[in-house]
This record gives sequence, structure tokens and C-alpha cells, in this order.
Amino acid sequence: MASMRAWQAALVLAALHAILAAGYALLTPYRTAGRVLMQGNAPALDIGAPDERQHANYVQRLLEGSGLPVFNPEDPNLYESYQSHQPPLYYALAAGWSRLVGLASAVDPEAGFRLRLLNVLIGSLGVWGLFLAGRWLTMDDRTGLMAAAIGGLLPMGCALSGAVSNDPLLIALCTFSLAFQIRATSERAGRYDLWWAALFAGLAMLTKTSGVALLPGLALAAWWSGRRRPEKRGWLRALGPALLAVAVVLPWWIRNSLLYGDPLAARAFQQAFTGAMQASQGMERVGVAGYWLEVVKGTWCSFVGVFGYWDIWLDPRLYAASALAAALGLAASLVRLRLERPAGLWVAAVFGVCVLALFVRFNLQYFQAQGRYLHPAIAAFAVWIAFGATSPRARLWPLGVAALALLALNVHALRSLPAEFKIRSELESTAKVR
Repeated sequence: MASMRAWQAALVLAALHAILAAGYALLTPYRTAGRVLMQGNAPALDIGAPDERQHANYVQRLLEGSGLPVFNPEDPNLYESYQSHQPPLYYALAAGWSRLVGLASAVDPEAGFRLRLLNVLIGSLGVWGLFLAGRWLTMDDRTGLMAAAIGGLLPMGCALSGAVSNDPLLIALCTFSLAFQIRATSERAGRYDLWWAALFAGLAMLTKTSGVALLPGLALAAWWSGRRRPEKRGWLRALGPALLAVAVVLPWWIRNSLLYGDPLAARAFQQAFTGAMQASQGMERVGVAGYWLEVVKGTWCSFVGVFGYWDIWLDPRLYAASALAAALGLAASLVRLRLERPAGLWVAAVFGVCVLALFVRFNLQYFQAQGRYLHPAIAAFAVWIAFGATSPRARLWPLGVAALALLALNVHALRSLPAEFKIRSELESTAKVR
């Protein structure tokens, strides 16, 4: 059991995440037109959080009682409906939340903060999952708290929790699934860990298709757990939880197969995504090496924190310092692995690699160097860095130092947002006057 002080510290980190997420929710415009500077001052109906307008439209449809949307890649109003292919779990929760807080319309410009508060709460729950994942990895409170601080106070994660989208729910569900996978491989495994991991995996897939990245790690955790119980065959032990995960999302996959001829609706989405910049175009401009260098650079920066429509960046030195800190933590993890080899670390690595593989596959077709797509694996990233940072032989940073550094990074970002968004909205107003 974790000590009372550790539980209290984890609650403080969850509360800090909520406060920061609420700050981003307050300072980021909701359904506000403006200009996107990184796209040559291109006009946009929304300059706030990416895709938030379309996520809110999905919620609005449920609020109106119109049922689940059917995605149509040939819809002349596709800009407003291109999130209609998404699984329904978040949107059903958001519609219920809207009624609970007295929102009659999710598309009212004044509704933004109250609607965003749902993800503020969900993001805070995810921080608790980070603490459990880290703690169950080593049975050490320090690892859990470091994982919660790293994953819970990263600016991009806080900003995601301050916006309307299915990402925070996906992140939280992936985090809890991974936490139970990790514990299932430990010496203190609970009887139902794999079942909990499977349930969260199924709910993650019912939130966003990329939740399928949890399945290989779940299989590995089941196999590893079965090795400790030779009286039960590993494949048999894995079968029940795997079936549960699939059963949760199966009705949605059947619906997609009937509507789109594809359980994941991937082909329909690709038809609608043809307007995005193709990877081949980027490679023609700067070469293959130059293209992937831009992908890596853009992905890391936006994993740490790039705001608006990939449009508001921090000082490059802050991204470089963050990369150095992460590299030191990873290096320390590799050194510690020579002495300790917790199975849960490999389960986390498999999940992280699966999320990364999906991301690379996407960028082989489209230029989408957006680190937020990697945040579902934030728990894998956080436990690996925390494992090294809390090594008994080479503790890199005290918990307070890591938390304060990330808090300072958030404060810096939050202070810059009002002026940056004002510039973009005023450019649109000036253009209209002309």
C-alpha cells in the first residue's frame, strides 16, 4: 500500500493538473474565427483548440436527440462534420455532462468553459492513473509520483484537458489499462488485474480507434502473468480478457462494417483527409531526411506544448531543455535496467511502440507532426522516464524540482496565450473591415 503522504501528494498533482487545465480552458478561445499564422495567415472559423469545433458539433447532435452521426466523406459541409466517424463514448458522456451543468447548446460561444470542465475532471483522473502505473512498476511511491508529475504536468497534456475532444478520455483509459497491465506482471498482481486492463482497453477503443494499440501490450501482460502461474496455460489466461476488450467495442465495429464496409471506418476517413498535406509533397520539397527531421522536431515540440492550430510555439530553448531532460531520464532507465528488469516496463514499451507505429504510419501518408497524437501513450513515456529519474543509484531530480520546472513551463505558456490569440483574432477583424 502507498503511504498516506504519497496518496496526498498524488492528489495534489491531480489538483495541479486540474488548475492548469482550467487555465487553458479559460484562455483558449471557443469557436472564435481568426487567422492561422503558421499557414500563411489563412482564415479559419476556429483558432482555439484543434478540432474542438467539430467535436462540439458531435456533442450538439446528441444533445438535440438526433442520434449518432453517419460519416459522409462527400458531405459539402465536411469541415463541420469530419469527426463524425469517431466512436461515441466521449460524446455520450459530454452530452450527459452538458445536461448536468445546464447547457442547452454545445455550440453556443458562451458554453465553452462549462463544456470543457468535463475534460478537466477526466484529465485529473488520468493523473491518478499515472501514479498507479509508476508505483505498481517498482512498488515505490517515488516512481509513481514522478510519473504523475511528468505525465500530469506536461503543458500539452494540460491543454488537451482544457479543450472539448475525446483525447483526454482516451488518454485516461489507456493510462488505467496500462497501469493494470503493469501490475498484472508484478509480484503483487491482483486476481482481476487483466480483466480491469481489458475493460479499460475496450472502453478506450470505444472512445477512439487508436485504443487498439493497447491490445499487443495486453497480450504480453497476459502471457507474462501466465508464466508465473504454470498451472494455467498462458494463451487460455489471455483469452478471457482479450474477448472482454473486443466485446466492449464489438457493437461499434459491427455498425462501422455495415455502414462503411470497414470496422474501423479507416477508408472513409482517408477519403475525407485527402486535402491534408501529403508526405510525398514534403519529401519532394526537402528530401526524405529533411522531411523526417521536420516530423521529429515538430512532434517533440508539440508533444511538450504547441497551442492553437499548431500555431503558438514556446521558446525553442525550452523544447531543447525538455528533450535533454527526457534523454537523461531514458539513459538512466537503461542503466537501471542492468540491475532491475520489471516486466511492466516492457509492457509499457510495447504499448508506446504501438502508438508510435500508428503515428509513423500516418506520417508516411500525411504530414501530421502533432505530438498530441502520441499522448495516449503518455503513461508509457512517464513510467520509463520516472524509472530512471528515481533510480537509487542516480536520482536525477527530486520530485519537487521536476514538478516546479513543469509548472513554470505551464505558467510561461499560459501567460503568452492571451496576446497570441488576440493577434490572430484581430487579424481576422482587420481583414473583414478591408
